[in-house]
Amino acid sequence: MPEFEVIVVYSGISKQLMGTDFNNRVDEIRVSGWLLQELSGIEFTPSLDKVWLRNIPVEIYETYKDQLPERFRKRVAHFYTEQGRVQEGAKAWAAGDLNRFGQLMFESGESSFYQYESGIPEMKDIYDLLRECEGVYGARPSGAGYRGAVIGLVNPAYKEQIKAKIDAEYTKQHPKYKDLYEVNFCQTADGAGLVELDLEAVK
Repeated sequence: MPEFEVIVVYSGISKQLMGTDFNNRVDEIRVSGWLLQELSGIEFTPSLDKVWLRNIPVEIYETYKDQLPERFRKRVAHFYTEQGRVQEGAKAWAAGDLNRFGQLMFESGESSFYQYESGIPEMKDIYDLLRECEGVYGARPSGAGYRGAVIGLVNPAYKEQIKAKIDAEYTKQHPKYKDLYEVNFCQTADGAGLVELDLEAVK
């Protein structure tokens, strides 16, 4: 695995999800699954809140996706292609292929913005800036995507010039957030693991 750091670019905007389209997207995904069930003739789930795309095989999506209305076709496309990216991303990560993993992050970001239609203009601008920066392996919106940050993986040798570009361009595009946005870099740890507890030391 080449050396890398995680970049977290906070847009300067935080807000509860209740004021966004988050709940609409959840409902649109469920309606998409409902329609796929009806089109394919598989066992029908009568209650909308019990419809889960994870229970509908990707083959059914591929067969009937073109019969879905555009809005629902885009939502369901994001779900199934994201599942594929996660599986391929796990393989790329295990192989230490940061270039491929980063490409999948960028593809995930594109799908989030254009298929799922989440995000806000400020986050899209951060994402576009990171795509332009040398030394960025990949980036995508973080969390639910309606407020907050864009995260990415970067080559540490380029992080100062990456920050300089964001500082220059983002403040020009969105001057009202110049004192609120942040560019942070961090490193990953080894993850969760078992530790031995010295009971005598904690008495």
